[in-house]
Amino acid sequence: MNISGNFNSTERELKIVEKIFATESIEYESIKKNLNANDGDVLVTLRNGRQILIEVKEEKYNRFIKYGDLGIDFISVFYFKENHRNWKGSPKNPCLLEDFMADIDKTKYYKDGKVVYSESDLWLFYVSRDDEIYYYCFLDGNKVVGDEFISYLKNNCLFAINNKPTWQKSCEDDFNSAVFYINYNDP
Repeated sequence: MNISGNFNSTERELKIVEKIFATESIEYESIKKNLNANDGDVLVTLRNGRQILIEVKEEKYNRFIKYGDLGIDFISVFYFKENHRNWKGSPKNPCLLEDFMADIDKTKYYKDGKVVYSESDLWLFYVSRDDEIYYYCFLDGNKVVGDEFISYLKNNCLFAINNKPTWQKSCEDDFNSAVFYINYNDP
């Protein structure tokens, strides 16, 4: 079973972090791929020796321009029960979250999204176009995985089943994954 996404993203994530750190004049000793992708994507060692683990999230330019959404991993792997409604398609209202969760078969393989278990110090969300960074922001990793933030997402933000484009390795997966959308202007 393939566990997710586009596995060819490592070099891109490293270059994005390097570019943003250069823009912000943040000096570092090294930037490398973190060995445990479940904990976080990129491990930065600063000049003073402190290490910072970063979860890197690329947002699609067109969706960001149209809606201003940042996607937060809600569920990494799940299967539906046999008799489920059609949840695929456009994002759903948070008032439907309880019904959605009731249609998930938790007796099959199930894995929460990184919003539940990430060990990252920072979450970096970015949007690029033509290899130029259009937008980026950092969120405090402890707050992202905190109960208050997760509760906010569940009660206030749209959610959707992730699309699996043919250009991504995830197109071959037989399971689903889901995301919360939070607007970048949401305080």
